[in-house]
Amino acid sequence: QVGRVLVEQGRVSLGELELCHLQALYDAAYFALAPARRPICFEPEVRHWLGPVRRVSPPDLARETARRCALLDRIWPCADLDAAPVVRCAATAPPALTRRRPELLDHADGRRTPADLARLLGRSSFATAVEIRQL
Repeated sequence: QVGRVLVEQGRVSLGELELCHLQALYDAAYFALAPARRPICFEPEVRHWLGPVRRVSPPDLARETARRCALLDRIWPCADLDAAPVVRCAATAPPALTRRRPELLDHADGRRTPADLARLLGRSSFATAVEIRQL
């Protein structure tokens, strides 16, 4: 019941908790389920330690995972990039730099994957994958 306690103590609003929960859930689902492209199967009655926040059905999770796959494929159709170490390479024309890209490029050392970079920089894994595919 950690989520309930956080809301009751005013640490976060219910909306903030729900957004953080969904972002983390959808990020994890994309990286755990999308690359394998296999059917989704869940253990009945398994609950997360955070407690109930918002119920997400398997079809909803599958739909969001497919939406994220399609979005990334529109940007750059190469799912292997999402798990490969990120290498900064010399480009003929430097990429357009957003506010977040310089820090991402500074840590692209050829060993860290997009998920590693997201964890290191405190960012969403999916948003980091989007940035990398855009680069």
